[in-house]
Amino acid sequence: MQRMEQFIKIRRTEHTDARGIKKLIDQNILNAFGKITVLKILERSVLSLTLTKEENLVVGCACFSNAPSRRFTVPESWKDWFDSNIGPQNVDSINSLFIELLVVDPFYAEHLVNEICKTVFTMLIDVQNIFLLTNSKADFKPASSNPFQKLSSKSATTDFSVSVAYRHDVFPILFSRTAAVEDNDDLVPLFNSQTDLLRKTYGNYYIAELVEAQNEGLKCVVIECDRKAVGFLSATKRINLEKLNECYDLILFNGLRKPHPKDNLSPSEKSREQENSLHIQGEYVVDDF
Repeated sequence: MQRMEQFIKIRRTEHTDARGIKKLIDQNILNAFGKITVLKILERSVLSLTLTKEENLVVGCACFSNAPSRRFTVPESWKDWFDSNIGPQNVDSINSLFIELLVVDPFYAEHLVNEICKTVFTMLIDVQNIFLLTNSKADFKPASSNPFQKLSSKSATTDFSVSVAYRHDVFPILFSRTAAVEDNDDLVPLFNSQTDLLRKTYGNYYIAELVEAQNEGLKCVVIECDRKAVGFLSATKRINLEKLNECYDLILFNGLRKPHPKDNLSPSEKSREQENSLHIQGEYVVDDF
């Protein structure tokens, strides 16, 4: 079965998406966010993402601001209001975003809310929290969809509900440390799932042997999550520059060697021809996140 993320694209919103976004707005959305003027929200948001499928058909949109909506407080002085009514510590306009509008086709909602948060946390490395404030009487299901969780208000008379998605719930916190031989059992399945060439070339215990051989010129680092090794890096001071220059065009980097007054640093004619060829043939498409 084809995974949903293989045919749903997330990109920055364009003004031409407004018509498709309006079609997704129903009474539940209006109950949650109040009166909506799509173009105004797009213009004042610090980030807007559109979800599309085949033929650029809009199936969702999320607009983010660096302050709560004007429906709840004055954006220019929101911090005092936020601290007295909601209260999580260390929340500011740098490490937090507030959802101004969230519309997703109900068929995709359960999966795509999480994908939207993943995209935001990937794009904006300083953002640790995504807050979703909606009218308290609205039954807005995305507010309780993974990775969002409800927050209780400090006041019993508030007319809004608050949910938050934390970065560490979307992307687990990773730690790095010096690799140990005992990590072999975690790392072997990870390596073998991606390639069998290393095992065939160096044997069944090549990772343990590499880790055991660490010295001043060879270091191995493990990335750990929940006390399990999930990544591995080996670095060495021993570099075969001849082999690297044989396999790669490193002329622009002086062959990775320290410069010398007698070096010819101008690119070769062959390199110029290759560069010109790349300029001519180098049309490509990049998804705009």
